[in-house]
Amino acid sequence: MGMTRSIGGQAGGADLSALPLDDVDLSSGWTLLDPDALIKTLGVAAGVHSFTLNGLGVGSTNYAWSSGTTHRAPRWYKPLLNSAGQPITSDDRFVLITEMIYAAPGTQYAGEVVFGVCTDPTSLTSAGMEGHGAHMNMNLSGGPNMGTWTLNSATASNNTGTTYLRNICWGWNQRIGPGSYLTFNGSDEQLNNGSRNPNIARASGQALYLMVGVGTNGSATIVDGSDIKASFKHAILQAA
Repeated sequence: MGMTRSIGGQAGGADLSALPLDDVDLSSGWTLLDPDALIKTLGVAAGVHSFTLNGLGVGSTNYAWSSGTTHRAPRWYKPLLNSAGQPITSDDRFVLITEMIYAAPGTQYAGEVVFGVCTDPTSLTSAGMEGHGAHMNMNLSGGPNMGTWTLNSATASNNTGTTYLRNICWGWNQRIGPGSYLTFNGSDEQLNNGSRNPNIARASGQALYLMVGVGTNGSATIVDGSDIKASFKHAILQAA
């Protein structure tokens, strides 16, 4: 469950000057949907998630999050709740802050990871899922590209030494608002930034979900046993 803080400006509201982010552990309290059994194992150690994948001999954008309109890639999800344990819906006003931290894989493949909020995590289409949040993709060698993701597109930056990013995305009165990101190196020096402005409507009264998705960079193939590694943190600011 994420942290909820008042951003309505009321007297005596929470102090946001040092807002902590909550760690994510996908091995506890999250549901996995993996339509085509791409996940071989998930390991979590000291907050680092190791996603080891089964082989994929024929690549397809069906397993990519920022390409195509079909999403058959594996994803973990759970309800987006406020600090009182109540569901946050499409009618609410909130900001989701996400952090994704890269860790070097053992056997690299051209992979992709997203972490954010969505309407329907069980949907196999981008239009049904309505997802947006943090984004990372990799090629067969080299470091990650990191940025922000919305529906089936992403804006990402690549810099030598990129280690992590923080992304902010808005949900406001049935709208999917803009996503923006900053990338950093291991010394916490900012490297790059960017944004996407989808301005997409959600239906009223829809439950929302946190989601972490793992897949391929475009239509890349996967050598059996390849992996991708990352840590995840988040916080939720909900307006009165």
